[in-house]
Amino acid sequence: SSGINAEWPLRPGKWDFLRGRTFYNKIISEDFFEDMTGRLDLIAQFANHTIDDALILHLDKHHSDGQSRIETEAEDSESEFEEMTDAAEDLLSLILETDNWEFLTHKT
Repeated sequence: SSGINAEWPLRPGKWDFLRGRTFYNKIISEDFFEDMTGRLDLIAQFANHTIDDALILHLDKHHSDGQSRIETEAEDSESEFEEMTDAAEDLLSLILETDNWEFLTHKT
């Protein structure tokens, strides 16, 4: 199931970040693992620094080669969802167009 487990504890745990949309329901592939270990190796160089906007901006500016594979996969998933939503909206507007329901006004 894609929902949150009913037994999920109410207090936050150290692995709760895995419930975020970037990670939840993703397969831990070799690419995923390499991306995460690369990030951890890099962030280890900043031991004793506070994780704040300045650090995140620095990492984005100087240590990013664009998007990570994980972010790309998340965006691909969002893009597929948006395409499905657009198709559903198109279908709904087609169904709701008054010309398509004209047959209801004719007496038989």
